[in-house]
Amino acid sequence: KAEEAEGHGDASCVVPGGRRGADTSQEAPQEASQEAPQEASIEVRRLTLRAEEADFEGRRRVLDVEELRRYLEAAGEVKRLRADSEAEQAALRDALRRLESLTAERGRVVLGKLSEVDGRLRATFRALCDDGDASLEYATTPAVLFEEGVSIRARPPQSEWSHFEELSGGQKALVAVALQLALHSPDASHPCLYDEVDAALDTRRTKALADFMAQREGAQSIFVSHRPELLEAATMLVGCYVGESGGSQAVSVMA
Repeated sequence: KAEEAEGHGDASCVVPGGRRGADTSQEAPQEASQEAPQEASIEVRRLTLRAEEADFEGRRRVLDVEELRRYLEAAGEVKRLRADSEAEQAALRDALRRLESLTAERGRVVLGKLSEVDGRLRATFRALCDDGDASLEYATTPAVLFEEGVSIRARPPQSEWSHFEELSGGQKALVAVALQLALHSPDASHPCLYDEVDAALDTRRTKALADFMAQREGAQSIFVSHRPELLEAATMLVGCYVGESGGSQAVSVMA
């Protein structure tokens, strides 16, 4: 049979089991026809991916430009705010330096004026009260002075130094009158009105007050008083009384 097959030139071959093998020349075109659509589909997908990548890249660049614009705007705003902050800090430092300078100047002026008032207080109290003395008590450091304030001490005749709160009623009145006179400089052009400041003083202290005021040349002082010691020392008297009509009337007498 093999020779007969070879004689007929049969292209098929006999395999064990009596079955003929497949003809490979017929199967090759079928496989090629199946691979072509797959390659085309892959190419389409590749082109689609490239298009999507290109679109994404374009969008990313647009986003990058927008982000860059926003960043530049924010950076400019930060720069402007930093410049404003630096200018405000510089102005604050200048204000603090000016405040320190004004505070120091205020301390010097207040201390100088307190020293003047203290000198006039001691002279006035000694003039009103023989063998007596009074003074202001305060700190010489401005910060401490403005925090603690000023207190008054006095030494009445034949007594020890005491704070104002520890004095008797008559002694307090004497110190108060002396302080009022010390606070008003005799060189001041404005008049000063004293309303019955001598009410708590005895005759001797009232006479000393009248003599002291007579020595203050140039001082314009008006005393409301019923004490003859002050009335006798006045350069001008003004009296008020109720007239017949019931209204107040005044009469003045020059010394």
